[in-house]
Amino acid sequence: MACVRTKISIKDANVFRYKTILILLVFMLGPLPVIASGQILQLDEFIRRVCESDQTFEEILVDELTAQYQTQLNLPVDSLVLSVKGEYNLSLKTEEEDEPQGSITLSKLFPYSGTGIGVECALSRTSITSSSYSKFAVAVTQPIAENAFGYTNRLLEKISGLEMDIARHQVVEAYEDYLALLIRTYYNWYAAFAHVQAEKTTCRENRKLLKDIRARQKSKIANRTDVNKIHLKVLEKEATLLELEKTYANLSSVIKQAIRDKSVPILIPEKPGFYRPHEMDFERDYRHFTETSRTYQILELIEKKAGKEVSKYANQLLPSADLLLGCAAEGSGQSLGSGKNEIYAGISVEIPFMAKHEAWQYELAKADLKKKQLTVGNKKQQLGTDLINLYTEIQTTKKRLDIAGEKVELAQIVLKDETGYYGQGRTSLNDLILAADNLEENRYKKIYLAMHYYILMNEWLRMTDRLIDRSEMHKSKSAVYP
Repeated sequence: MACVRTKISIKDANVFRYKTILILLVFMLGPLPVIASGQILQLDEFIRRVCESDQTFEEILVDELTAQYQTQLNLPVDSLVLSVKGEYNLSLKTEEEDEPQGSITLSKLFPYSGTGIGVECALSRTSITSSSYSKFAVAVTQPIAENAFGYTNRLLEKISGLEMDIARHQVVEAYEDYLALLIRTYYNWYAAFAHVQAEKTTCRENRKLLKDIRARQKSKIANRTDVNKIHLKVLEKEATLLELEKTYANLSSVIKQAIRDKSVPILIPEKPGFYRPHEMDFERDYRHFTETSRTYQILELIEKKAGKEVSKYANQLLPSADLLLGCAAEGSGQSLGSGKNEIYAGISVEIPFMAKHEAWQYELAKADLKKKQLTVGNKKQQLGTDLINLYTEIQTTKKRLDIAGEKVELAQIVLKDETGYYGQGRTSLNDLILAADNLEENRYKKIYLAMHYYILMNEWLRMTDRLIDRSEMHKSKSAVYP
């Protein structure tokens, strides 16, 4: 009986060994083809659908529409103003006359020159004599000190123009930042999907391995410790799969929410590449960034605007002085020449004493300008440092990705050798499983590093303002506001 049992054990051992070799070959060849069913959503299609349906994009675009009107509110009103006045003076003494009166005034301010023009027509009538009195007057005012010839108003226009330019750049920046976030989300979504598929394959093959080793235990080839080790490995993989599936489900919800997709079919990502291929050259990209990027333009506009604010408050320290020029004609009835006619010219001056409010505003504006200059300088230095660090990280990640590819290839060779040795009985099951785990770990690292590399390159384009331009934003704008 002992001899018979020995022959069966050898035969069972060989069968088990061949099954194990087949199972572990899967680890060398990579995960099985994706079995998951659903609708494939490519990166470009994802971005297009987000631009058409996501309310966050609409909100950013609406900000650009409102910014152009908001900045105009700081300018003086230059509309033509018509004033109509009517009154009736009722005298309580019988010997005095009742006087109905009425007037029409038309006034216009020309902000860019500061000139104000007013035309008045007035008419009154007495109730006792039934006589009427009329007046026509034209008045012109021209500031010559504060807001001399519209200086302050022109400054306000320039400040409003700078605010509008800043707002437009900031809208594009917000648009680009959100687009970068969506692209990064898609990359993470695909990485989660790839990890789930790989872990499913690993779990499936580990369950087969557990089934075969249990059969080996029944044949007295494997012991309980071997079974428990494989069983523990299966449980660990199943727990890992649950976490990966949760992460993938959460990211899938984010993707569907972004494109406003309420359909039941499951969305599946396609393996992405670069959203916008770019040949990286640090010196060239950095020079382009400092010369033409939106970020640098915003910083320079902020500093320029602060300088204009100082000039505005300095002008307000001057006294209010206006040249006056006008003419007036009075008469009875509709005959203006029958009464008093005059032409006048003069000057009006207002000098506030003990007024410190304008002086404080001027000092605050100078302090704000100094602060803005320091902030802009520090921000430019920080941006330069951030770009250098990002460039270094991109280069390091690329090298790590190349190393990860080599490690996967070497791990495949090691697993192939270990599989052959196990078939010859020259290595243990533990060494074989360790080689398979090593290959699986390196594959996960390669997936992570590939997506991380894409994300970093996407971040480089965002920071150097190359991810999107205004023309592309207008295409999305026409989709939102046809």
